[in-house]
Amino acid sequence: MPLTQKNNFVSVTVKEPVIDLRKGSDKIALSSAIDATVMGGKTASGTIDVAGNIEYNKDDGAFYLQNIEVLNFKSDKISDAYKDIVKVLAQQVLNTALKTHPIYKLDTSKTQDKLVKATLKSVKIKDEKLLLKMGLF
Repeated sequence: MPLTQKNNFVSVTVKEPVIDLRKGSDKIALSSAIDATVMGGKTASGTIDVAGNIEYNKDDGAFYLQNIEVLNFKSDKISDAYKDIVKVLAQQVLNTALKTHPIYKLDTSKTQDKLVKATLKSVKIKDEKLLLKMGLF
């Protein structure tokens, strides 16, 4: 990361992500710094909090964040006229990027990760815990 998305009016860069499991949620949260440049060259920064579902891809042994929704967006310097556009672009940047960039990938050179990859059936979030369903068949 950083990831950048542009349209005719705004360029948005999302960087420095931090992943969290939040109380009372069955989703993974991601907080990130955000930089925006609006038409005319004015720049501003802020923070964005999003949440999404975790998905495990057995073929590549990777965990992905999917169906991302913006929970919170803060910036003192972005005018109200551009906040909704920046928020939508940031959501698009993250949804697009995280479809192909896992939040975690098992290292199959390690015996433990190789075993997890071979036996992991499903993954979900519950009560601030990552629950892994394992099975041989």
